[in-house]
Amino acid sequence: SSCSKKDSSFSRKDKPQRVVSLLGASTETIYRLGLSEKLVGRSHECDYPPACLSIPCISRPRIDVEASSIEINKAVSAHSANGEPVYKLDDEVISQLD
Repeated sequence: SSCSKKDSSFSRKDKPQRVVSLLGASTETIYRLGLSEKLVGRSHECDYPPACLSIPCISRPRIDVEASSIEINKAVSAHSANGEPVYKLDDEVISQLD
């Protein structure tokens, strides 16, 4: 199999040097694992624990989140139909992360 242990250069001894979290649950998990010092970026949806709010935000929605649910659904469907992401990553902020 192409996923055999022999082919992998990653081991449990390897630890992440820097982490960017794109999911709120991932951010919470990073903090619970005691790895918050590795977290250098977060998504616009990551807001817990409150300490993560001081970490640079690297994403934003490409749709109007204040719109009605019908309009949001239409916008998400249109992006999906065109193969476009619903969220935008901020390349400039990402490139400046420590």
